Amino acid sequence: MVTEVKNHLEAQVAWENGIGPEYPYVADFEGERWVIRLNNFPAENLYTLIVDDVEVAHFDDWPELWSRPVSQDLSEPTSSSTLAVEHS
Repeated sequence: MVTEVKNHLEAQVAWENGIGPEYPYVADFEGERWVIRLNNFPAENLYTLIVDDVEVAHFDDWPELWSRPVSQDLSEPTSSSTLAVEHS
């Protein structure tokens, strides 16, 4: 099981917005449905990865190869967002 978990956390995954604050991210990856659950941190690990309704990994650090969706909420700017302004 350790090898399988490591492979999940090292996969290149593009996440989409999930179904609310407890399940903020979802992805379809190689025919499987992946879901991220936020847990009761710090009493538990911050995240749980659920693949096809089975918990497969509990972890705290977001994997480098996983990309989260850019926030559409303008009140929460992201570090990668920029604003183009035309000067006349």
